[in-house]
Amino acid sequence: MTDPTFPSRPLKPWPGPVTASEYRGDVEDTVTLALGGSVPLRGFAVALDRLTKLLHELASDAGAHVDWVIAGLDYSSAVATVAGRPLDTASEELLPRVVSDFGEAAEAVAYGRSTTTSQRTMELLLDITGLIGDGVDEVRFETAEKEAVVRAGDQPSHATTKPEPSKDRGTVIGRVQILHGRGQLRFTLYDLAHDRAVSCWLSSGQEELMRGAWGHLVEVEGLVSRDRATNTPLSVRQVTDVRMFDEPAADAWLSARGAVKAPNAPPAEEVIRQGRDAW
Repeated sequence: MTDPTFPSRPLKPWPGPVTASEYRGDVEDTVTLALGGSVPLRGFAVALDRLTKLLHELASDAGAHVDWVIAGLDYSSAVATVAGRPLDTASEELLPRVVSDFGEAAEAVAYGRSTTTSQRTMELLLDITGLIGDGVDEVRFETAEKEAVVRAGDQPSHATTKPEPSKDRGTVIGRVQILHGRGQLRFTLYDLAHDRAVSCWLSSGQEELMRGAWGHLVEVEGLVSRDRATNTPLSVRQVTDVRMFDEPAADAWLSARGAVKAPNAPPAEEVIRQGRDAW
């Protein structure tokens, strides 16, 4: 068989798929970058490129040799979770520090915290937040312990203190869309009130809480982090319970009839009286 475009050159047989060793990391080895808004593909691609440079800089600063691999991509939202794969024993011990430095530097940029992070690392973080605009209205950085959010109109800098998210025990209700397996113990919930991706972090041994939960409405109880300006949930950590709900019937909305009074409508008792008198 030959290539019709170049008849003299025979086609090489397809060698089949190449299988690489799979690595998804543990929660303490992962970082997450989320872009909010109507994110264009080119913007997400640039964000991942800048995230790669940032993570390599952080690893270099710590003296670690780390490969970074995609551990999860959430559909319906531009959310990427990246896992660090240490290349030697020393780097395995240093990786948690690299992830911690990522969270600390992100909080410094978002909330004006002091930091010992290198100037180059801060510049790379600001490069990512510089994507806000052209469809991107929010950038969120996450680790298993921290999150930092920069929105359109913010002045990202580690020189000006800004309000941080509140953290209180509570619940968030929504639909489970993404379950991250392979020991990550993390899932993504889209809350009903704001249709927003909320990262929920389980503890070791809590896997059974999520059995059969994908795609279902659930109530997650734990330590809820909320944005102070909008009161929208950002994450749920220290999860203590996950309760599933039955799906509402298709005609469940009918039970709300009469709950809201139309303008200039007569009182309900008068309508009932008129119907009774008509008989």
